Amino acid sequence: MRQVLKCARTPNGKTVNALNFPLGDDGFTPPSFSSDFHAFRRTKGLPLCKKKMPYPMDDMLWGLLATAGASHNWHIDSDGYATFIRVKTGMKWWIIARPRHNPNNEDLDFTTFADISMFLNNFDTTNPNLHLWELEAVLLEPGTTL
Repeated sequence: MRQVLKCARTPNGKTVNALNFPLGDDGFTPPSFSSDFHAFRRTKGLPLCKKKMPYPMDDMLWGLLATAGASHNWHIDSDGYATFIRVKTGMKWWIIARPRHNPNNEDLDFTTFADISMFLNNFDTTNPNLHLWELEAVLLEPGTTL
């Protein structure tokens, strides 16, 4: 974090995007829509989930830190499970993609994200791929949760 802060405070400093700062429980209270937390509670005591096993906060809750201008290419946030973003400072431009109808006029749905061929055929991680996706952008400001 010290290196990121140094870059942010230096005029014309480097653009940095740090993507994994485990937050532990950090006073986190899961919102009512946190399906991951509720699913974990329902599976406690079943095989592979001991009754006294604590919720794996370091694996499920982490922070991102970036300087102005930082970006990264297309990716999927774990099929949407446990994904939310709460902006503390600065702003984040978040782009959401919805599958378009394909050339064969077949409807695509969100299971399309699970099909590896979607990302191998005519897909460029550095471009918007408007032939495959309808895009919607949201500008998140401090205090916003998505």
